[in-house]
Amino acid sequence: MTHGHRNGNGFRLPEILSEDEIRKLMPPRIGRTPMRARDRAMMHVLYIGALRISELRGLDVTGLKDDDLRVRVIGKGDRERFVVLNPTARIALDDWLMYRPRFCREDCPALFISRQGERLTVRSIRRVVVKVAMKRLGQSVKPHTLRHSRATHMMEAGVNLRAIQRYLGHASIVTTMIYTHVSDSALVEAALASDPFRQGAKRERRQWEEEAARILSADRALGLCGDAG
Repeated sequence: MTHGHRNGNGFRLPEILSEDEIRKLMPPRIGRTPMRARDRAMMHVLYIGALRISELRGLDVTGLKDDDLRVRVIGKGDRERFVVLNPTARIALDDWLMYRPRFCREDCPALFISRQGERLTVRSIRRVVVKVAMKRLGQSVKPHTLRHSRATHMMEAGVNLRAIQRYLGHASIVTTMIYTHVSDSALVEAALASDPFRQGAKRERRQWEEEAARILSADRALGLCGDAG
């Protein structure tokens, strides 16, 4: 996981998980139980939808459509938007929907509910995310880290900034622009890591420094140069 820090412009960069870490984080489909199916669906929807934890909690069954990858989300300021699930997330959600009627009360429209048939609390969702992350990654992960990670992965994939703004439900594109700095940082690291001349450049620099030191030593021995102040 990339830990948050301030870049040269003073922006605080969010913590993000790599795509490999996201793949490891998602629970497998095997060994399903009702609550495992629910938790797996929540993890997939939270990441792929880039949702705030309050938005995940607020999802209703009526916000879904059969055979449709879109999910209706009510964000900050009661702004409505639609996020798009990938097929894996939709399958995970359908698995949970098969179990949901066992626990559902008629007066509870919530998509994700407890064993008692009540809408999950923010605290309960946070606890699920931490539990899954500790088991799958060996470290604690905040729910909002999945949102940051999804936005960053979209940016790195070349998705238009305005499209990401709409997807995240940001009122201002200035808020979304933080991910351009995360992406730039990742780009620099990737470019350096993939440089085929990186090791050769280090070796050449070391050889140059050694040769320069020998020349300077010989010149001083001959009295051709004085010490710099």
